[in-house]
Amino acid sequence: MESKRKRNKSKHDSGWSEIKGGQAFVIPVALLKHDNFRRLSPHACKLLFDLGRQFTGSNNGYLHPGIKVLREQGWHSSHTIVKAIRELRHYRILTQTVQGGKNRPSYYGFTFRKITENPKRPFDRPMPIKQPTDEWETPAEAFPSGKNP
Repeated sequence: MESKRKRNKSKHDSGWSEIKGGQAFVIPVALLKHDNFRRLSPHACKLLFDLGRQFTGSNNGYLHPGIKVLREQGWHSSHTIVKAIRELRHYRILTQTVQGGKNRPSYYGFTFRKITENPKRPFDRPMPIKQPTDEWETPAEAFPSGKNP
């Protein structure tokens, strides 16, 4: 019979010490099991994870899915990115916090994480910042694929 090993965990260990790099991008299991998530296209899933790479824990609301940023992650088409953004917004997994324009990027935030506004870079509209909006829980119709039947 194997002896039970005691894990040397200090009082201050958050549990992330066992993860290489000490950071992780967490998606709630409830979201992973939700119909809105199950309907996501592969491109929308990839964009979700690639935006997760930008997420630091305090910059939700300032995630930027620009082609110049995402090219390093293997993206080649602005059109595909725009469609994936529309899909994530359709299912309310992503919300737009700043509308871009000439010489101004658009920014987004995850609805399953609290949105953090930087006073030096205000959002276009008021956002709840105390807790996640969890808008993704609202059932949505299937995202239109744009393909002819």
